Amino acid sequence: MMGDAGTVPVIEVHSENFREMWPSLLLAIKSASFVAIDTELSGLGNRKKLNVKSIDDRYATVCELARSHSIISLGLSCFKLQGTAKLQGVDTEDCIPPNTTTLPAGTNTQFRYLVQSFNIPLLCSESYVVDPAALTFLIGHNFDFNVQYSRGLPYHRGNDVPEDRKPETQSMRRLFSELLVSDVPIVFHNALIDLVFLYQCFYCDLPPTLASFLADLSEAFPGGVYDTKFISEFKARWPASYLEYIFRKSERENTSNGFRESSHVQLTFPSYQGVTTDVTYQRTRQTDVADTEQQDAPEPCKAFGAHGWCSAGKACPKSHDIDVILDSEEKAVEKKRRRRTKHKRKRTSADDGDISMDTTSNNDSSEETDTMCHDSVKSTCHGSHSAGHDAFMTGFTFAYYVSKYTKCRSQSDTVSFCDLDCTDIVNRVCLTGKNIPLQIVKSNFAKTSKNHREKLEWLKLAMA
Repeated sequence: MMGDAGTVPVIEVHSENFREMWPSLLLAIKSASFVAIDTELSGLGNRKKLNVKSIDDRYATVCELARSHSIISLGLSCFKLQGTAKLQGVDTEDCIPPNTTTLPAGTNTQFRYLVQSFNIPLLCSESYVVDPAALTFLIGHNFDFNVQYSRGLPYHRGNDVPEDRKPETQSMRRLFSELLVSDVPIVFHNALIDLVFLYQCFYCDLPPTLASFLADLSEAFPGGVYDTKFISEFKARWPASYLEYIFRKSERENTSNGFRESSHVQLTFPSYQGVTTDVTYQRTRQTDVADTEQQDAPEPCKAFGAHGWCSAGKACPKSHDIDVILDSEEKAVEKKRRRRTKHKRKRTSADDGDISMDTTSNNDSSEETDTMCHDSVKSTCHGSHSAGHDAFMTGFTFAYYVSKYTKCRSQSDTVSFCDLDCTDIVNRVCLTGKNIPLQIVKSNFAKTSKNHREKLEWLKLAMA
């Protein structure tokens, strides 16, 4: 369940307020149960090279991009589990985890999180490539390049320089180091590209092989790496896996689960009134919209619904609204369920030798008066683009999945995030076009890189 206002506060952190915000950033990271990260990049070059068959070749391509392009904005969303409460609701057939049975009443849980989100514009101090396609996309989603160039936090790529290791240094690179030593779980959406860019921009020079890179990550992120794209495709098995879709689907299901007292997430946000003016509020939904008002909605675009983009763009006559797409999917599922129930009743009646025309007529009538019990709140985040808000959407999707699909190791009434069994989703990264994930693990045949070993040794000594 979202905040009462239906808005998400995102603090804008930039070169003019970075020192002022430094203590708040550190506190949010160190007290978090997990941190979601999103990046905006200056481009990804030839997209076809990103999906070549060889995983090693994919890694080499992304490394080349990370050395020539840059991160222009970074989003952090820190989720702190403040408490849990047992609920009496019972999961229905359509919302229980795959390959499990319905949970008995009393085993459902409300997870209460405090969420702090930050949007950080960045400016690489070295020359970097900007792709026209990336510019078009970002401008079309209201990205402010004036803010990036005038107030973006400066950084350099590659290995540390002496200035980076001074105790008094406050920089994006030092903030990333603080994130690593906090041992907090890190959540991404489509993690591989983000991980490669973060490594090159804020950690050290990338290793030459994928095996060494994975070995480095397994040590650099002791809290584990999570990928919501992997979760949506391989675990939740939702029809689509792009961020806006899985966020809105999670949000709607979460609201419905809250009304049923099934497992769900409840969020609270700090009040920034009188504390800072560098905060924006992005709406995730409007007030409730009656189902009858959605009857005249345009037909959903199947291409956009499946992939999050459409070749026709704004000229497409069909709807790209995520709620229209989800409404259409839910109605199709409900119609199929009703048809299956009707056929099951027919078979039961036939076995009893008691088939009546009245029963068939009533079933047809109920199918015609198809009503959906779903959250009809509309998303209003279309058209805006912020790494901070995208990080929030990633974190919320992860929190919702954990509330519904993970088991708790503890029998106590008080549950901490460490008590949740996430072993089947940790350190697994989605690979486009592959039916298995990439696992972040140190191979018996791979060594960690020299740059990583030196950096990690310094982190343990300087930031212990």
